[in-house]
Amino acid sequence: MADPARVQPARAWPVGHFIRSELEARGWSVQEFVIRMHPIQSVRQRSIDMLAVDFLLTVDDPGLRMGEMAAPMAKALGVSVEFLTNLEDAYVAWAMRQGGSHG
Repeated sequence: MADPARVQPARAWPVGHFIRSELEARGWSVQEFVIRMHPIQSVRQRSIDMLAVDFLLTVDDPGLRMGEMAAPMAKALGVSVEFLTNLEDAYVAWAMRQGGSHG
């Protein structure tokens, strides 16, 4: 039997793919998602967050991390921060095993 700690996924996806799928399934725009992440914020900060989320949804770079946005994103989606960071970490590890190639 294989050691569960050594089992590696054949393919991992950027966390942005999961978030994009969730937004589509819920019928949310990026703007609505950001409002759910931070219900009270300035127009300027909301614009910055919308750009950051849009970038995360469209760029499949293992160097691009959620950082401090992980907690509000998790809260808005109703998942744990650990769930999102585990998805992110799995993709980064997979991409490194691929020699840095991704996509």
